[in-house]
Amino acid sequence: MTDVAEMKFKNRRISLLGNDNKNNDENAAVEDEVFFFQNEEIITNSIKSILTIHDPKRVVKEKENQEELSALAMAVRGGFPNFEKNLPIESATENRYKLNFDGAGFTEIIHNMKWSSQSIEIAYKKAYLSSLMLHIYAHLFDDRHEPVKLKWSYPSSMGSRQIGEYIDIWSILPAVNPIKGGQTLVVAKGPVAMQNTTTNMFGAATTTPAAGGWGSVPVEPVTAAPAAGGWGAPAAAPAPTPENIKEIKEKNGPIQFNFAPLKDDTALTEACAVANFLANANQLEKTADFLTLCFDVGGSTTDISVLCQMQNGLAMVKQNSIRFAAQRVASATKFSPNFKAVLLEVCERKNISIQGLNVKPEKYSAETASYFFEQIIDRLDENDFPSFYQLLRSKCPEILSVNLYVTGLIMYYAGQLANKLRAEVSNSVEGAYLKTINTDMGGDFKPVINIVFAGKGARIFDWFKSIDAQAADKYYTDLFIAGFGGMQVAQSLL
Repeated sequence: MTDVAEMKFKNRRISLLGNDNKNNDENAAVEDEVFFFQNEEIITNSIKSILTIHDPKRVVKEKENQEELSALAMAVRGGFPNFEKNLPIESATENRYKLNFDGAGFTEIIHNMKWSSQSIEIAYKKAYLSSLMLHIYAHLFDDRHEPVKLKWSYPSSMGSRQIGEYIDIWSILPAVNPIKGGQTLVVAKGPVAMQNTTTNMFGAATTTPAAGGWGSVPVEPVTAAPAAGGWGAPAAAPAPTPENIKEIKEKNGPIQFNFAPLKDDTALTEACAVANFLANANQLEKTADFLTLCFDVGGSTTDISVLCQMQNGLAMVKQNSIRFAAQRVASATKFSPNFKAVLLEVCERKNISIQGLNVKPEKYSAETASYFFEQIIDRLDENDFPSFYQLLRSKCPEILSVNLYVTGLIMYYAGQLANKLRAEVSNSVEGAYLKTINTDMGGDFKPVINIVFAGKGARIFDWFKSIDAQAADKYYTDLFIAGFGGMQVAQSLL
């Protein structure tokens, strides 16, 4: 296996007439920091999907007849990924941060753009990834390397249309290569060919446009006859089943998973990508009596994978994605009356200066609360989090309640998944042997459930544990058992 290593982007800017050593722990970022390649050094797993955009009126087109969206989709022209932490925030919306610079005036940073299908947002996604690729090329070139293969992933809850949009977005990246005579970047293919079809779901035939639409000939209204089978009416004969309606038959026999090996040239779901990494990094229990549930908690989605040691090796028996994750907790900060006081107390304890929060002009509001929440989180060390969670408990119990709701619901769902998949695995062709691995199981598969959390959003499970570890363990265990079907069911099947 090839060694996996994160990268650290360095400040590669050269200042001929000035000094680029700016201290953003004390001062807010200025124009030449956000409208150019970043001088903030950052580890790649800390990079966020936020893009500082230029004024569209000032974007220079590559050629005279170039469409505006085409220009905005290009590296540099469309904007720069933002690594800065201390920004001159003015206001915030669901997907925009408005900044106010002394010289340039107002500008915008795009965030939360993953799920948008608007044409302008797709163009900015292309600009973000293209500019980020230039950072990657520079870093690898300095180490005498260059990228040759790019494998991307997507949430399994994403629809085929959006996956098709991302196939198009990722496909432009080979053209970004700045190395003269360099190798052509090979981008992983999409999971399936995404194209429009004329077949409806469930095998139904394509319908023709309804009469009476724009430009059609008006039709005579038809008076419906009274429905047969009403009160006191003789029973009507059942209508014949249309030929294009398929009968759904319940399968009672053993299921067959038909596992397929991962393809090196194909994009993965995010659930599969995380499971694959953990398995290859030997971070999962691989003995046959374990059923492992992995929850990769992100900002907008929680990606779920379930792994089990089947007859031919470790396999993923289930993957799923739910749009229910850490962002739910961050968004709740806008409703907390004492949240600002908590942030200010943390700034005082840690001697942190944040423009707009404890550095005037003050810009804290319900809309900017989640922005300042992230600003604080990004500045805390690992040993700072327990005291931060304690502060939230004492001054903002309503936020802790939201945290317990989100994490508790995920654990309840984990119990439901474990019950369902234990039965499916043990009754499958590939997993039937698991019933015989331990004579104490009485001819059934009674696995040890192993729950693994990944992703930075998984910190939401640390809140309660930092406050009261024993109560947290009981809370999450009780919800898992409830989801599994109750203690009696769990004791008989686990």
